[in-house]
Amino acid sequence: AYSQTGWRGTTEFIYPIETPDYIIDADSDTDFPSLFEPKGDRDSWLYVYNQFKQHKYFRLAVAASLAAPILKILHLRNMTLQFWSQSGSGKTAILKFADSVYKSPLPMLNFRATNNFIELRCVTLSDFPICIDELKTADCDKKIKNGVDLFAHLIENGISKGRATKAIKQRDIKTFRTIAIITGEHPLTELNSDMGIKRRTLEIHCDSIFSKNSTFQEQSAAAFLHVFVEDNYGLIGQDWIDLIKKPSIQDEIAEKYKEIRRQVREGRPDSFEEHCNLLAACATADFFFNFHIAEEGVTPDINELLGIETNFNVEREESDFVRAFDFIADWVEQNRGFVVNEGTPVEKQRAVKYGWIINRGKDDEAIAIIAGVLHGVLKEADFNPRKVLTELMQHNFIDSQVQADGKKSFSVVRRIKNEGAKRVILIPIRNFIEKLQ
Repeated sequence: AYSQTGWRGTTEFIYPIETPDYIIDADSDTDFPSLFEPKGDRDSWLYVYNQFKQHKYFRLAVAASLAAPILKILHLRNMTLQFWSQSGSGKTAILKFADSVYKSPLPMLNFRATNNFIELRCVTLSDFPICIDELKTADCDKKIKNGVDLFAHLIENGISKGRATKAIKQRDIKTFRTIAIITGEHPLTELNSDMGIKRRTLEIHCDSIFSKNSTFQEQSAAAFLHVFVEDNYGLIGQDWIDLIKKPSIQDEIAEKYKEIRRQVREGRPDSFEEHCNLLAACATADFFFNFHIAEEGVTPDINELLGIETNFNVEREESDFVRAFDFIADWVEQNRGFVVNEGTPVEKQRAVKYGWIINRGKDDEAIAIIAGVLHGVLKEADFNPRKVLTELMQHNFIDSQVQADGKKSFSVVRRIKNEGAKRVILIPIRNFIEKLQ
């Protein structure tokens, strides 16, 4: 019995409908084998692929789907590739086609599914891509936003949570490999995302997926793909797996990847290594798929794929406190109306306020944020308030106060004119004046 698809050793691969020696584990995602039943015409699928691969984002999405099962061959960890743009750009259409390499793309998985279901699908479909549509739903619901954060960590770590089955039997913690391909109307990583997620998430801004000089205009191209994949899917995945199971091909894949990766690194020397690895893995999969399956014997040109403009983050180990300070500066800017000048009569203030602007002398102003307010804001943004505030104090980003025991405290008791004594976080304006201009 099996509860996971994917590699067993280096030459055996469990493909849901082509592995008669295995039966599905009843505790796993029992509906997924039916999704892999092929439908449609293989030649038609390849024809559409070859016609549309002139569009670089379409080609990259399919390449990422093909790259998922070669992560093991290349000894790479999980990654996330996101296509983001305004609604109607065609990003869902290319996501569906990428998913159709192996299975039916319908129903599309989205972040309204429960966290447990998404985790189970990731674990069950190890070595296959996970395609999730429309991150915009995360804007509508705090619970969904939390689910997105959990998903990002799930992909980064590649490990399930331990839990009991309905029979109160301990279920083993499982690892999995995947490339998550997601779409949305804004980037997955926000300013407060931790560095591990930023390093493993490559975001592509794709306002125009289908070029205007193509056979299809954007709307008609997307509409065609939406309809096409409803009746043509699961037709090529087994061929791809059969190809990459061959030891000789695996050796070639490993060598080609090294060559492409060197090329990517030379072109983006300051980018995150993980982002370069993902693009190189996608280009490697694209090369072998086109040469051996899509256009047999024709050497593909992958330079356009490697030249895609991506949101590569610059390689730097940015500390939590630096990101936290950027976050605080932006938060203050967004909430200026709730920060009043010291001495403003209470009757002229808002019912709710977050702090005061204090003039301490010539060219020396500070913002005093109510300590409890800032703690709550940082915690809500997934920062550790005590940790980042301590580091901000140590690096002189915020003022400190010596306590009775001689230790420094990042929270300062300050007497506010017309307000009395308040415990605040005191930030000299000069420290983030550039943010506030």
